[in-house]
Amino acid sequence: MRGTKARASGHSPKAFFIGIIYDKKIKRALGAAVSAFASHAKGQRFKSSSAHTKKVKQEDFEKLVEEGLRDLPEIIRQKMENVAVVVEKNPTQEQLRKVGMRHGGSLLGLYEGIPKTAWGRGFGGNLPDKITIFQEPIEEFVRSPNEIKEAVKYVVWHEIAHHFGFSEKGVKILEEKRKKREN
Repeated sequence: MRGTKARASGHSPKAFFIGIIYDKKIKRALGAAVSAFASHAKGQRFKSSSAHTKKVKQEDFEKLVEEGLRDLPEIIRQKMENVAVVVEKNPTQEQLRKVGMRHGGSLLGLYEGIPKTAWGRGFGGNLPDKITIFQEPIEEFVRSPNEIKEAVKYVVWHEIAHHFGFSEKGVKILEEKRKKREN
């Protein structure tokens, strides 16, 4: 996972482009949901397990994203403002460029916008922030529909954390706290 700051057209210089990229950290964070993910060395192209993966229809994948949003704590859902969550099959070249990835990388989700922590007085009239969940990269590294469901839930949670201003380091700390509560 890595995040980068970038200037976006139509946004203030505080706009962020933060994506969740498959690597060893995400493998640990997802736990059992990614037990089928191929191991890799940094910088190598991932080996796909898609031969074993049952792909889901985009409509069903969108329902998983909606379920991931519903599974967020009520207080978080109530405070989500000015953010659109969308599903795309794959990231565009522009999205990959924004997070510093080359073609062939595996971007699972992407937050584009101004985190709530950067909002000030009179902040308004801006286009909504955008969270994109990428279907094919998620499906590429899991083997079962249940693993897809768990991966989607995690990616949604991760990107929403960015909407609330958490950096990659902050998300990692939140994830550690979340795991302790679940154990």
